[in-house]
Amino acid sequence: PVMVLVAVVVLASCPFLYIKTFKELAPEEDQGIVFIAASAQESANFDFLTTYTREFDRIFGKVPEREDYFLINGSGKPNSAISGLLMKPWDERTRSQKQVQQEVQAGLFALPGVQAFAFALPTLPGSAGGLPVQYVLTSTAEPRVVAEALDKLISEARRSGKFIVVDGDLKFNKPEVLVKIDRSKAAALGIGMAEIGQSMAGLLGGDYVNRFDIEGRSYKVIPQVPRDFRLSPAAIDRLYVKTSQGGMVPLSSVVTLEPTVAPNALYQFNQLNSGTLSALPLPGSTLGQSLEFLNQKAKEIL
Repeated sequence: PVMVLVAVVVLASCPFLYIKTFKELAPEEDQGIVFIAASAQESANFDFLTTYTREFDRIFGKVPEREDYFLINGSGKPNSAISGLLMKPWDERTRSQKQVQQEVQAGLFALPGVQAFAFALPTLPGSAGGLPVQYVLTSTAEPRVVAEALDKLISEARRSGKFIVVDGDLKFNKPEVLVKIDRSKAAALGIGMAEIGQSMAGLLGGDYVNRFDIEGRSYKVIPQVPRDFRLSPAAIDRLYVKTSQGGMVPLSSVVTLEPTVAPNALYQFNQLNSGTLSALPLPGSTLGQSLEFLNQKAKEIL
């Protein structure tokens, strides 16, 4: 039998926010594999991620039930990775998938540089996957308001000691650089806005301009400056743009850079701005108890 829990809480003190929780309950099946999702800070690149995910080999090597494992760095985003620990057949091991998952998670907790958690595949096909507890906050307010409310709820969940892992999907932590153009100076030098945009896109964007064929296969032509010229925003001092008279002018003479922070992504649920709290309860704690705790904290802090 399968039970579906649906809870709706309307907050009188904060009427533009409400919470919906959906959870499917079913016995967990030992499928012989534990998955690991890992992510580094939003500004991390592929090299940074690879440095820390190499430690997965050490963590997996301590598991006697290990048969094999895989690791994909840059899964979805440059700062994300997915891994899987394949265990030996049931008759060749004494510990269950759940016990191995707890040992792997303990090793992941001690891993610096990345946030990683172990999870099992959903027992029932068609499930959305991910951590067992998915708690969605929705609102007509701006995403930043939802993010602030979500952060409060995440902090309470972490302090409670009722969960192994607690995380949220809506975060305003993605570093960005705003490019501001001195239009008057650019016009005096004979540089149009289109030339500046096209130059920056061609030198830094990594987009392709066309394709060419070799032995029946099609390949992209991607113009881009070498990596040394785009490792940091300061590298723009070494880039040049052509004027209407044919001369070359440093981009830094007409462009200034302003660091800022943006959301990692914007989410919607039922056409409303939303943020989702994902959590893995402690062993022995039921999903119903977890949802009851989150509902109570939501009434207190939102």
